Amino acid sequence: MKFFPALILGLCLSFVTSAVTFADINEDIIAKQAEIDKYIFEDHAQDLEAKGISVTHTAPLETTVEIGILPYTQENIDYFNQLFGKEIVTIVDGQMAVTFVGESEPLTVNGAEETTEEKSNPLTNPLVLLTALIVLAGAAFVVRKLVKK
Repeated sequence: MKFFPALILGLCLSFVTSAVTFADINEDIIAKQAEIDKYIFEDHAQDLEAKGISVTHTAPLETTVEIGILPYTQENIDYFNQLFGKEIVTIVDGQMAVTFVGESEPLTVNGAEETTEEKSNPLTNPLVLLTALIVLAGAAFVVRKLVKK
């Protein structure tokens, strides 16, 4: 029983002091992304538009730069691989960004109304559940100690 409070305190402290760790992205990849961004969004934006290619995003990964494109076809993938090299870029299916609208406004994409029925439930978050379990275990311990006295 003497070990239980130390366990609860240890869990609380480790939970509070834990932090999200990010992958160590190489500076060369960041520089390559800047070069690709300049090529895509500044120097050759009209060329890509004329070809019917939309670039939705670029993102640095650990060893490559990810490029999201629409339409995601083999021809367009080959085009970017020829420009930048297969070992430097990863081509993925791009997703167009949609702006967030309030609950009172309907969500429309390309003129069609969509419903957003998924609501965020904080009870499905594992960190919330872990915190609740730690607090409940601590409260149960305290109540048990008080009842014994």
